[in-house]
Amino acid sequence: MMLLALSAPAVAVSCSKDPGKEQTGDNTTDTGETPSGPQNPGEASIINVKAGEDLQAALDGAAVGTIVRVQGSVTFKGQFKMRDGVQLSGGWDAAFTKADPDDNKTVLDGNNAGRVLDQNKDFENLTVVSGFEIKNGAEENGAGVYIKKNGVIEKCYIHDNTATSGGGGIRINAGGICRDCEISQNTSNNNGGGAYVYGTLENCEVTFNKADNNCGGGAQLHDAGTISGCTFARNSASNGAGIRVYGNGGVIANCLIAANTKSDKGTGKLAGTGLTTNGNCTIINCTIVANQGSDEASTGNAPGLYIGNGGSDSPIYNCIVWGNKYNGGLVTGRQVKGTRVGLVNNAIAGGDETDPDVIVLSYDETDAEDAVNPMFVSVKNNVFRLKAGSPLVDKGLSDVVLAFPKDLDGEARVSGNNVDIGCFELQQ
Repeated sequence: MMLLALSAPAVAVSCSKDPGKEQTGDNTTDTGETPSGPQNPGEASIINVKAGEDLQAALDGAAVGTIVRVQGSVTFKGQFKMRDGVQLSGGWDAAFTKADPDDNKTVLDGNNAGRVLDQNKDFENLTVVSGFEIKNGAEENGAGVYIKKNGVIEKCYIHDNTATSGGGGIRINAGGICRDCEISQNTSNNNGGGAYVYGTLENCEVTFNKADNNCGGGAQLHDAGTISGCTFARNSASNGAGIRVYGNGGVIANCLIAANTKSDKGTGKLAGTGLTTNGNCTIINCTIVANQGSDEASTGNAPGLYIGNGGSDSPIYNCIVWGNKYNGGLVTGRQVKGTRVGLVNNAIAGGDETDPDVIVLSYDETDAEDAVNPMFVSVKNNVFRLKAGSPLVDKGLSDVVLAFPKDLDGEARVSGNNVDIGCFELQQ
């Protein structure tokens, strides 16, 4: 994936206390109608739903193992409930001969009247939804999508949804997975403008989301959730504009956290722009670059990585923190701040006294100090892959990346003698 050179609108956000734990209620009502696709769906393996037909009725009448295929480039308005073990596949042509989930997505429009797509309970059977554009949801949490155990959302575009509590675009509970999706321009008044993650978020692009009155513009990672292989760009919040961590046991790996913006309202010890932790989280091979804080360095806030007291033991390996700014100006102080003891083998602008193996980087490309430039392909064009000859190639700790064998491009995580530092691996 490549970070696009985009312009984000100005936003004003603030940060307040975290929301409560997971909700388990059922917010959707069964329709009880007969499906509009083929009759006797319990005896059929496939139900086709065309434009103008009743999608929810087709889902309600489908047996476990059925695939509900939905015509692409058409819109279905309303709120839709997933069914345990019933696969939902969008983007099909009118004759249902082939699907094109990239260019022919089926639109689910919540009409700002409730959650668009809902999994109301943990499922016993793996249930996959793919090929949809999900928009205009309005709900307390998970306004676009709410998934739980054995629910999978993939190859979807989730945008322009609004939550009052957390997870403007999507809420992923433990055992749920969101992968290969674009999550953009969603809003939450509280935590997780784009996504609230108790489960797994992987290989997604999370851009232009905002948390208006709290933390985690791109995503809020809670407890033992996992975020891997994702790009977080142009998101906004007062705390953790890219990602904010709350609770212990989470993992963030192979992510690019770039060009996120901290609002003027962010003050206090948790304030950070790219990534903020308020819980112990393992962070591996991430690149935290070109984020912009609104506060001066003297306030104690960090434009790159801020580690709160609750996250002081977070093990952080093979990461780059570089080129982050305050008020558009170059940061010449620490880009990693807070109480931390777990920094090991990272590359940090200006260095860090708690990391004995730190590679001391320049602050940005114009920095004349006697320090190392990471040698990105093109900072101007937001291409943060490493060039051949970069001092960060083969300089990581390879034993910490075993559970995440692919970099942000999906390439082999170890290409040379050792893993590279940062989210991209130079293929040798």
